Amino acid sequence: MRVQLTRRRLDRQGEPTRTPKPAPAVAARVKRSSTTVYASWNGATRVSGWRVLGGPAPGALKPVRAVGRSAFETAIRISRAFRYVAVQSLGSHERVLASSRTIKVP
Repeated sequence: MRVQLTRRRLDRQGEPTRTPKPAPAVAARVKRSSTTVYASWNGATRVSGWRVLGGPAPGALKPVRAVGRSAFETAIRISRAFRYVAVQSLGSHERVLASSRTIKVP
């Protein structure tokens, strides 16, 4: 059995200091007149919450709702339907860490 060791820079709390790649992932579905947005970011340890952006076109997104992170994938229910959505990962003090791509809601 071969063990491979890796080196990575850690901060004082023992968490990675580099921003993971790729960007946060987003998926969404509409049921009746509400939208459920799913947000996740593989490898990100500093995400404390998510902000959903929604709108009628990719260039017309506005903040819709912010929630705390609940698990590896956070489901965020919004009480209305949006044609396009994206998510922003939030760190301490609601600072934006990264943004997902904008997707068209099916």
